[in-house]
Amino acid sequence: RGRQSANRKDWMLTDHLSMKLADIVSKENLFVLYRRWILDAKPFASIEAELEAISKSASVERRIFERDKNDSIGRFGLFAEAFDVTTVFPLVVYLATEGNDDDQLDAALAMLESFILRRDICGLPNKNYNKFFVSTVAHLRAAAGSKVDALHTWLASRASDLDRWPDDEEWRRGWLGRDQYKSARQPRLRYLFEHIEQRKRTSLNEDIEIKSALTIEHIMPQQWRIHWPVPGFDHLDEDEIDAEQMTAEMHRSGCINKLGNLTLITQPLNSSVSHGPFSVKMPALRAYSSLALNRELEEFDQWDETSVARRGNTLFDVAGKDWLPPSSGL
Repeated sequence: RGRQSANRKDWMLTDHLSMKLADIVSKENLFVLYRRWILDAKPFASIEAELEAISKSASVERRIFERDKNDSIGRFGLFAEAFDVTTVFPLVVYLATEGNDDDQLDAALAMLESFILRRDICGLPNKNYNKFFVSTVAHLRAAAGSKVDALHTWLASRASDLDRWPDDEEWRRGWLGRDQYKSARQPRLRYLFEHIEQRKRTSLNEDIEIKSALTIEHIMPQQWRIHWPVPGFDHLDEDEIDAEQMTAEMHRSGCINKLGNLTLITQPLNSSVSHGPFSVKMPALRAYSSLALNRELEEFDQWDETSVARRGNTLFDVAGKDWLPPSSGL
């Protein structure tokens, strides 16, 4: 949806009506459906009440679009932009305007972020999100008591690949076992690593804000054969390659796009060291990067498949402190 050209007001009214109807509304049928709803359901006692309801939705969507990092809804807007999940906005508007749990809104948004991010890392489909999120509005509207409690119960109870909230075991398999890097996924990976970077900082570190335009970098480069040959086979000619070397090279190729082999650096640093050998690249990362993500690379005196898996596990342990599993409760 973010790639389509439309006025923000159009999207706001579409999300507003989707939330009110708990059903999918397109920009093309917005006027017809809104008019029918007003005439048939007569949901408002006055035009003033109708405008107040629209204004409440508009104020929430403005916060989503402004993406203020100091505002929970603004931070969720940053996440939604990175992960291209604007179909969740009707549910966010409902929670912020009708959920009646203002003091727990942060918890509700954290649940939604964990649900979406874990599914993304596990490679679960998002094609059903538009239907799922508006059906969640209908479920919460009918639920008694805390809407945030109801949201957690609802998300944690799903069992289908279309709407399952992955537990830690499944998430770890996706985190360590699936290739996560693709050019189109760079905004998601930047969000992920910037979040982990902030989590890695303690009260002993300076409180800094990342303002540089950072890019995703492969520590062991995608063109690893140039300067990062598999140890033990770098002396062989191409016609001497045997099954053992082919297996070793497959393992090396298989680790390249895993999360443990990725980090954040500036574009100029990326250009200067991208495909360089270990002896050049590692000192440069340590010397020119102030990120905790890269300072910690000092503990590695070599970089291979074992190093990638070890760092992947370390990153997973950090991520698990924020993107909680369905069993975590509130």
